[in-house]
Amino acid sequence: MEIPPLLWQNPSMFSRVGRQILLLLLAAGVGSLSPAQSSRSGWGSVPYHDAAGTGVTFRVWAPNASSVYVPGDFNGWSQTATPLGKDLTNGVWNGCWSGDVSGATNGQQYKYYLPLLSGLETQ
Repeated sequence: MEIPPLLWQNPSMFSRVGRQILLLLLAAGVGSLSPAQSSRSGWGSVPYHDAAGTGVTFRVWAPNASSVYVPGDFNGWSQTATPLGKDLTNGVWNGCWSGDVSGATNGQQYKYYLPLLSGLETQ
């Protein structure tokens, strides 16, 4: 079961009891806080328009990052609203991060935001 990003990115939406229940479910392995990786190909930002919808696939190689986000015109430059997921090949992480952002369009500006494992931040 994947927990919708809106819920885990906005913990203030939960009451104290609701947060405790969510944490218990996650600890029991019922859910995942990981954003989904993209199944589409390409590097950087690649617009898509298919049966699943319209948007942009973002992919970056960042093996030393603990997480990767994509702030941009499409999310008000929020550094936490659009997390990317780890790309896994046969269950093994390859150092890449990706995600599909529906609603993002050609020509919108963006950047990658990487809080590094050392605690330093790179933009």
